[in-house]
Order: sequence, then structure tokens, then C-alpha cells
Amino acid sequence: MDTTMQPSIVALPTELLCLIIEELPFISHFDFACTCKRIHAASQYHLGRHQKAYRKFRTASDLDPATVPLLLRSAFGKGDPMLAWHVRSFEIWRDRTTWGEWETLSLVTPLEADSDCGPSKLRVAPEDGSDYLEWYTKPLDGELDDNFEEGLEQMDDGHDGLLKALLFAKLPHLQDLKFVTHSQQEGSCLWWMRFLIAPYCVDSNEGKQWPIGFSNLHKVAVGVISGTWLDNHEYSTSTLLLAYLLRLPGIDTIYFNGLRDPETEENVDDNDWNWWAELEIPKHSSSIKHLFLDGACSRLSNDFREALYNAPRELLTIAFRFSGPERYLKNAHYIIEALEEFQSNSLQSLMWYGYNSDTIQGIDCNVSYISDLSTFWKMKQVSFNVLDMELSAFHSGRTGLLHEDQDDTHFFIRHAAEAFPRSMEALVLWGTTGAGNGCEVDESVLFERTVIRLIKDGYYKNLKAIFLEDMERTRRGPRKDVVLFQEAAAAGAAAGIDVHTLTNRCPMRHALKFPEPVDEYDLKTGKHPDGRPSDWVFNTYSGRREPPGCNKCGDYFDPD
Repeated sequence: MDTTMQPSIVALPTELLCLIIEELPFISHFDFACTCKRIHAASQYHLGRHQKAYRKFRTASDLDPATVPLLLRSAFGKGDPMLAWHVRSFEIWRDRTTWGEWETLSLVTPLEADSDCGPSKLRVAPEDGSDYLEWYTKPLDGELDDNFEEGLEQMDDGHDGLLKALLFAKLPHLQDLKFVTHSQQEGSCLWWMRFLIAPYCVDSNEGKQWPIGFSNLHKVAVGVISGTWLDNHEYSTSTLLLAYLLRLPGIDTIYFNGLRDPETEENVDDNDWNWWAELEIPKHSSSIKHLFLDGACSRLSNDFREALYNAPRELLTIAFRFSGPERYLKNAHYIIEALEEFQSNSLQSLMWYGYNSDTIQGIDCNVSYISDLSTFWKMKQVSFNVLDMELSAFHSGRTGLLHEDQDDTHFFIRHAAEAFPRSMEALVLWGTTGAGNGCEVDESVLFERTVIRLIKDGYYKNLKAIFLEDMERTRRGPRKDVVLFQEAAAAGAAAGIDVHTLTNRCPMRHALKFPEPVDEYDLKTGKHPDGRPSDWVFNTYSGRREPPGCNKCGDYFDPD
């Protein structure tokens, strides 16, 4: 057959080409446009729509009250479907609870809502609201039908929490949620998120397909500090919320600010206890890889703590940071014990940010003994309290590991230099020394000798960096004209290991990535849409990126 006589698609009229493009999946539009110049020219209208939707909605937010109703119509086929298709991230700043709050939120000026305001012109039509709710409950065989009326009444009163939660369940490519608010009052977005996720966490619905938006969700941040008046410093009971977020089928990363247990609250919603009675986080039921707990409450129940650290199938990183109203983290050793029992075969990074000996406590130590980390076979990043190194050696000597031919000093150096996980790549030492326990040499010299041995022995084949700045900052006594850890820095340079001190100007060879929290610079609709300055560096002690600061001249600020 003569193929030269076959009709070509490029010979079709532009109108027909546009109709063909209309029938293609959105994901194929660009590839189709790249076929040839003729089709590319015919695709310009659709490509322009993609560009406009991408710029406006790739990262969407609720600052503009029109966004949620518009995207709901798009997602449910009642408007342009391309808008919802492009949403990858959504930032939730505030719950609207009255019609007077359906105004565009300013990051600078607090909202003054009119309490007598009538329904907004943006109000979702009751029939649309019913359609949205019916879509969600239909796969559950009407399990949530009893809550139809309550949800619709809240919509009529100006609440937008349920609308947002339904939108997140429906968006086809949603990957990331960032909540500035962490309110879980009835009718709030987080309250409804918890409510909508719950049915998929019970055994009776096992095997049912999750809503597409919840299935694709990889990252969730709750309680992001925005640096604006919209920040909420009232922390709600939140263990139940975290438990449900862990059950999202595709969850990879959770940042959670202000974890609180119902047992620590005076006013507890009875529904929390009812749900908790039905919900057990099954062992290895969560796909989460990275967990960051900011200002975590120390008084978590034993049941929840065990369930939390037993839930991940393969937890890779976990970080804790001192912040928020919780002034003291007690029983830190329970955290290490639970992680050792449930995640020792996978955990690669365990970081403590912002803590010191006054804000954290274990049993007979600040956090744990070095030996408690020995079974973490894949551990790469270790954050460890300096005083606990001394206590670890003292404890080991007291329990029979001290050889008769070793004095306390030599035993401490050997034990502290060899007791960390062999897979360790980075060691961050924080806090101040001062336990004593028989050491006869100056503590700074003793620790430097320990670091040098740790570097030279070759015991840690993958070791790349040691961070000592906090030991210098918290050192007691006169500091002027005292430069610490020079020999350790020289030993590190010779071995290809970066030794971070306040005065070491040697170029650092290794670029390491530590667990980072979500903050105001990650909010694309916030005060810093372009993000943080590119020259900012990560501070392994505060747990945040900061300006580069001084050039390690040694003339650093002495807080004492």
C-alpha cells in the first residue's frame, strides 16, 4: 500500500485539532504539542491555559476566600478542570467560621470581621455541597450520612473547614499540605480532616480505595510558624490527628508542631476517646519516612508513644526541637528505648535541636547512654549530649566494663570513641561537660583527645563530620584568648573529616543534609514567596537555616 496517500493529522483543520486536544488527558497536552510545528501552533490556547493555571494554583492557599469554592467546582467537574489538576501544594492559614470572615486575609493587618454580615456571594450552593458530601460518603456505603446535616449547616453558617477537607480529598495531584493553623475546634479544617480520614482506618473498611487526594498526599506540616498575626499559639489535643495522618496511604514526611496528649488536657472532647478506643495504629501500618516533632509534649501516654514509634514500616529520620510552650522534655530515654525496639533496623538520623541540660531529661542522664545507640545498624547522623558521654563511660565502668589496667581517663576516651554506631557519618555534640567522675585532666582537653581518637582509629569508616561549636559556646569559665579543638581540627583535616568549631577556617569537604522543619520561608504564599536567601546555612543546633554569620574569627559573643 502506498503510504504517501494516507491522510495526515497535520492536514486537519485547526478546529479539529483543537477538538482532539480537548479529548486528550491534560498530562499529554505538552507531548502532543511537541509533535510538530503545526500541532504546536494549534496547541497554543491550551498551553496558555496550563501556564496560567500553573502560575496561580500550583501552590494555592485560603488567603483569598474565592480559591476553595473555585477549586471545588474545578475538581468536581463543575468548572474548568485544569485549575484543580495543577494544584500540588496547599497552604492553610486560618479557618473561617462566619460569613464576616470571608474576606481576603492580609498577612500584616488582622481581620476585623463583621459579625452581622450576611452570606457571601462566594457561598457554595446547597446542592453543590450535597454533591461533594455524597461523593465522599458513597464508597463508604453511607457511613457518614448522619453527618450530612451538620456539615451542610456549618457551610450555611460560613464555616469553610469541611469545604477545604473535601477539596483536599478530591484534588488529583495534591502532594503537600501546610497548616499555619493547628486549631482542631469542631468545624475546623483539621477537625474535618480527622473526621474524613477516620473511616478508612477501621478494619471494616480495610481494602477500600482511599480518595485520590488523600492517596497522593506525601507531606503534611501542622502548626507552621509564619511570623504573622495568623500564628496560633494555643495548642490543642493532637495525638489523634497525628495518628490519622500516619495512616494516609502515601505519607512520607510529617512536621508536627505542639504534639499534645489528651491525658495532659483538662478539656477533652469525648469523641477523641471514642475514636481512640476504636483506633489502634497497627504495627508497620504507616509509609512515613521522616518525622519532625517541634515542641513535643513530654507527657505522652505509654500506649501512644509505643504506637507512634511502632507504626512506621521503615522510619529513616526523626528530629525533636525545643520550642513552644512545653518547657521541659522528661523521660527522653523512653523515646530512645521505643526507637531502639521498633526502628533500629532502618533509622538513619536522630536529631535533638535546641535542647540543653535544663530542658531535657532521661533516667540518670539527659537523653541516653551511648550504648543505647549500638543496635541502630544504619544510623548515619547522631546528635548526642556531651554530659551523657561522661555518664555513659561512668555507667559502663560501674557495670564491669572498666579494665583493671585502665585509669578512668583512658577508659573514658576508649569508650566514648568506640561506642557510637559504626555506620555513623556525622556526630553533633551539644551541651556542656561537668560530670567529673574521676577525670583528672581538663575536660576540654579530655574531649579533644576523645575526638582525635575517634578520628584516627578508623573505627567509623563513613565518618564525614563532627560538630563541636555548642561545646565551645556553653563552656564554663574564661573564654577570651582560649581557642579550643585546634588539634582535633588538624586531625580531621588530615583524615578528610570536617571538624566544625567556632574558629576552624579549613574548607569543609562534605555537604550533609539534616532533617529540617517547615518554617515561614517555606510558605510560598507567605511573607517570603521567594524563600530564604541562598547563602543561609543550616545550624545543626537550632535546627533551622540562618545567615552565615561571622568568618570564624573566634571573637564570638559570650552569653554569660
